Amino acid sequence: MYLSNQNHYHKTLNDLLERYTCTEAELDKIALLNTATILSLSYTDNGGFKKCDGEFTDLESSETFKLRVYYFDVKASKSRMMLLLPNTSNYNLNINLATLRSKY
Repeated sequence: MYLSNQNHYHKTLNDLLERYTCTEAELDKIALLNTATILSLSYTDNGGFKKCDGEFTDLESSETFKLRVYYFDVKASKSRMMLLLPNTSNYNLNINLATLRSKY
């Protein structure tokens, strides 16, 4: 997936998305970031961000995620949090770029 490189957040997000396989639902969520202002992007290889509040924990579980994005939703005029890349044992590396490019 190639988001416009308006700033370093979009470039970093593009780099991360090339490493992981995303579900259709995640791709739809990521597409929202094309029109949003990314305020903060946090990624971890160890541990994760909790689903309930987005806080970091050093424990990996099905309730944590590797990527947390805070962004400003222009339509709603408020900041929002997006969690992507769940910490599951079957999460695949090496995204299928052809599939993503054809979708977006």
